[in-house]
Amino acid sequence: MRLLSLAFPALAGAASIKGNAISGIIKTLKQLLKNSETDSKDKAELYDKTACDCRDDMRSYTNQFEVAQKEIDRLTAVEEELLGTKSALEKRIAKYKTSKTDLEESIKKEYSEMMSKTEGKAVNFIEETTADQDEALEELKSINQPYMKDEIKLHSAELDTTKAKCQERIAKCDAMIGACDKVVTIMGESSSKAIISMVEKLRKHSFDRKTEMLEGKDECQAKIHDLEEKISSNQGFLELSITASEKLEAELSETTAKLGKTRELLGDEKEIRSTAKKGVAETTTSCEKAAKQYDEDAKLLTAEIAGLTGAIAALQKMPAPAGESSFLQRGTSEKELHQRVERTLAQLASSAAVLHSSRLSSIALQLNVRASKPDYFISIRNLIETMVTRLEDEQDAETSKSDWCAQTLQEMKGNKDTADTDHQAAVTLVKDTQAELVRLNEELRSEQKTLADLKADLSELEKLMAEKDAYYKALLEEKVAGEAALQEAIGFLQEIYGETGGSGDFNSQRTTSGGSVIKLLQNLEADYGWAADQAKMETGCIAASSFADRKGETIGCDGVIVNEESAQYESEQYKNQERKITLETDIGVSAKEIQKLEIGIDTETVNLEKFQKEMETKNGALETAKEILKARQEACVNAGDQFEARKKRREEEIAALKDALGVLETHSKDSEENDMGALGFLQRGISA
Repeated sequence: MRLLSLAFPALAGAASIKGNAISGIIKTLKQLLKNSETDSKDKAELYDKTACDCRDDMRSYTNQFEVAQKEIDRLTAVEEELLGTKSALEKRIAKYKTSKTDLEESIKKEYSEMMSKTEGKAVNFIEETTADQDEALEELKSINQPYMKDEIKLHSAELDTTKAKCQERIAKCDAMIGACDKVVTIMGESSSKAIISMVEKLRKHSFDRKTEMLEGKDECQAKIHDLEEKISSNQGFLELSITASEKLEAELSETTAKLGKTRELLGDEKEIRSTAKKGVAETTTSCEKAAKQYDEDAKLLTAEIAGLTGAIAALQKMPAPAGESSFLQRGTSEKELHQRVERTLAQLASSAAVLHSSRLSSIALQLNVRASKPDYFISIRNLIETMVTRLEDEQDAETSKSDWCAQTLQEMKGNKDTADTDHQAAVTLVKDTQAELVRLNEELRSEQKTLADLKADLSELEKLMAEKDAYYKALLEEKVAGEAALQEAIGFLQEIYGETGGSGDFNSQRTTSGGSVIKLLQNLEADYGWAADQAKMETGCIAASSFADRKGETIGCDGVIVNEESAQYESEQYKNQERKITLETDIGVSAKEIQKLEIGIDTETVNLEKFQKEMETKNGALETAKEILKARQEACVNAGDQFEARKKRREEEIAALKDALGVLETHSKDSEENDMGALGFLQRGISA
């Protein structure tokens, strides 16, 4: 526009400039035009290169961001897995090495928290929780090193005490034997045989007692043996516990090293992602700035080129003067020409108002100004031509920019859609995992109830078997003692009645009565013996598959015993034992199922946390893609003014200007030869 402001005064005074001066002006303007066109081309090439660089940089940063995000997701999952493994190892090591008091306090605290949540629950829940706590403490006795060391120390002290007591008892027996020998020696044969016999029995009893202790048949030696076995067992378990804990500590060390390496890699990937995200933002800002700068430069250069082109065209259409001439110019139809020009300006102003075009309004105002000057026709036409050229150039430039924007917007919309799809998939995965957790917890509660019922049945059965065992042992002792007493009585009666001879009714009657009593006692003895046999079978089959009856014969517990009258008896305790084994098997199966469900719940819980973090990450990626797309849309699309609307409006502006140009160029057939319209000239030359 600054060149147009210089060109129009040159046109207004063109009639008074000599031919050489006009040629010089045209040459200068052409040089300026060439420079402007070169600048325009250079800026267009530079902008194309900048646009390509922007696209490449954006693609590179976006790819870096996506790759880093995927690696972060993977490393985060690895970190969570390692943290879970580390926590599990630390808990397991604590069971091996934590002091007995601390470990018991930890378990009590855990179950106390469970007890504090029992408000509104059944009483049996509290009983089950207490039982679970006791079972957990018992389980730790076989692996906890401080506990086993304390047990070994305690049993060792008890072993020393027991050995001392045994030695003391042996010493007392020796003293008793010596005393008895001394009494027998002193009393000699003169003493009562009954007393000596009693002393000898006492000595024999002491000797037998000492022999039992030395041979390990005494309860004292049995206790020593039990304590030594407990100490040996605890030492074996302690060695196994130390080996296991050392292995776990090695695994923990390895896991900790892996965790540190993973966190280091995770930090590097987060730094890469942050750099890529920053690069996207900086690239977007710099590219937007470059696009705006190019638009401003292109508009300025296009205006300069259009103005220079119009000025050159106007100068080239002026007739060359032949020497110094003076002109008397008179319009043959000046009034008609002014009317045509006024109609053209009115049409142009009307189009500007209808289209709401600031450009048409500006050019209409300039045409009104130029129309008041002697060369208004040339000025008006040149301005219209310049404006048409400028609008067409702007339309071409915006079309190129629109294509670039359309391509990049399509790519970014695709990235946004992909991120949205990933986010929806992550949401679905979280919901599925939550549903699976609900199912597993329901199955766990059901299986825990089944296990509790089985344990209750087993406890009741064991209690019944213990009561039965005590009953049958007492019964066996009672029946054996009764049987022996009956046998002794029968023998005494047989000596009296069975072997008595003689004749007479009295002796016969006495023998008959004695035989009846003996028969009665023998039947009673058989009943006692049968009851003793049954009790013997029950006491022998409580924890074995066979037993030795009172005759020393081995009989299977799954069979029957038969008395002299062919009566049969099956072991009640053996059936109870079979049922106990079945219950214990079912309890083991149920416990394994519970362990499997708990492992599944732990796995799904870890997966849920991982999937929730993945969902948050995917949501972050989606929001980033939306922000990038929004920034590009704001850079490529004018707010409230779409490309199609601007294109249509510009086409209407161009059409309106061309219509105005057509009106001006059709006013006379001589318009192509003389830019002033149908004018007549009276030229009077002044000789040089």
